[in-house]
Amino acid sequence: MLSELHIENFALVDRQSISFGPGLNVISGETGSGKSIVLSAIQFLLGEKLKTSPLRAGAEHGEVQGLFQLDHLSPAACAALPDIVRDDDGAARELSVVRSLNKSGKNKVFLNGRLANVGLLEEVMARLVNICGQNHHVRLLDQRYHLETLDGFVGHTAQLSEFRGQFEQWRELSRTLSEIERSVSEHRAREEQLRETVNELEAARLTPGLRAELENRVRTLGNAERVTEASQRATSAISEEGGVSGQMQRLQVEVSEIEKLDPSFSSVAQNFASARRELREFEFALQRYVSQLNIDDERLAALREQLAEVARLERKYRRNDSELIELLAESRAFLSEVGGADRVQALRSELKTLEGVLAEGVQRLRTARLAGAKKLARAVETGLADVAMSGSSFKVDLVEASLGVSGADRVEFLLSSNKGEPPRALREIASGGELSRILLVLKQVLSDRTGVNILVFDEVDSGISGAVARAVGKKLKALASSSQVICVTHLPQVASLADHHFLVGKHSIRESSRVERTVTQISPIEGDGRVDEIARMLAGYKVTAAARESARELLTSKE
Repeated sequence: MLSELHIENFALVDRQSISFGPGLNVISGETGSGKSIVLSAIQFLLGEKLKTSPLRAGAEHGEVQGLFQLDHLSPAACAALPDIVRDDDGAARELSVVRSLNKSGKNKVFLNGRLANVGLLEEVMARLVNICGQNHHVRLLDQRYHLETLDGFVGHTAQLSEFRGQFEQWRELSRTLSEIERSVSEHRAREEQLRETVNELEAARLTPGLRAELENRVRTLGNAERVTEASQRATSAISEEGGVSGQMQRLQVEVSEIEKLDPSFSSVAQNFASARRELREFEFALQRYVSQLNIDDERLAALREQLAEVARLERKYRRNDSELIELLAESRAFLSEVGGADRVQALRSELKTLEGVLAEGVQRLRTARLAGAKKLARAVETGLADVAMSGSSFKVDLVEASLGVSGADRVEFLLSSNKGEPPRALREIASGGELSRILLVLKQVLSDRTGVNILVFDEVDSGISGAVARAVGKKLKALASSSQVICVTHLPQVASLADHHFLVGKHSIRESSRVERTVTQISPIEGDGRVDEIARMLAGYKVTAAARESARELLTSKE
């Protein structure tokens, strides 16, 4: 039960507190008095985003507070609430909700004094309060709402949630398979070219730095021939006739002759002897070096051919040798994806299995809905008889539809307002007054299945009057015996049945010597005040003694 509602700087409300009670709470007032402000404040408290900023003009900060008594919640409904709502012992006895708004548009939410977000607020409030406004009449003409209503009546929430999870898995798997198949199809056009590229690059046996290595080895082997020729010429210059070795020998004769003639020349002669020994050692070393030289013309030719191939590939693909290695890796990866037939087949197999699971789920949902559709139709027909539509026939039509997140069923509510007439779609025949009554009956039928025990109606009695209005009021009264009902109404037949009656009015206040401002006031009324309000609703602008007498009769009437 919503026991207290405090509104501050919200639309035309300056500061206002409302104490609602159990049973039927009625809000009335003249057109334009601001009755919808109360409803908007409750919607704001439930986490809804309003189309325009509700902040009162000139105010920096506004807020709506609500105090909910949770004593009458069922154990199941209590257990479904988040931990932030429950006490230390796990029970949920009272809930304080505060939602504020500042001039910049930023919101703050507090649940039982603890900071929360709007998403959590919506989750909690959806389990406690249900608002039934003018837009719900329009929803009655929407087949998607019909399926939602039937599922709410059947109560297979867990089964439906499981199916939706499986459907989302199937949809994601289908999307993945389609993307892979499309990718494979697009890539097959390049497959032959890429295979040629891979074969060509693999044949080149590419390694990082290969070109520099080949150039160095070709340069080394290419110089070997010139080295050999130079070495041979050096050997000839030393050992052949007339070479350095023979000349050194002849020079030795002359040096020896000088040394005999002049003993002081011996030190010079020793230097010559040392030079001759070094020459012989150099000659031997040069001979050994030449004998070890190995000129492999075939190897050199092969290396030059490999170097030319690498250069050709670099020109063809406009990449250096390192980038060619990257191209080879990319091409291999691409071909691996193109060749992912096994992955496609595995996905198709998995998809087929999941489709079988979904088919079973569709059938289980349909079986439950078919049984529920008959029960719902009977319950609605019984309820319609209570709101002066006893001759009406109501049918819940269930037909197969394309697979979707809620199964493969399409549901439509059909109505025949007159005996003998075949049922037709609500959107084709139902008037505003009939939609209001059907909606009210549906709310009553569903009230004990949703766990929600606070129902808010915004002029659910629109389009009706007289005896029908009284019947609707009695239906609201009956509904209020098990749930708290808050109803904005313009009908005296409904208002007269209220357990608690609130009057909305506007008046001016002077903020300064030059500024006046209009504010909305919501006040509980009893006794003569209530008589006057119902008389006004009966008579219009001018309240007469006769109207007051009619109001008293309406208040005391049991019918």
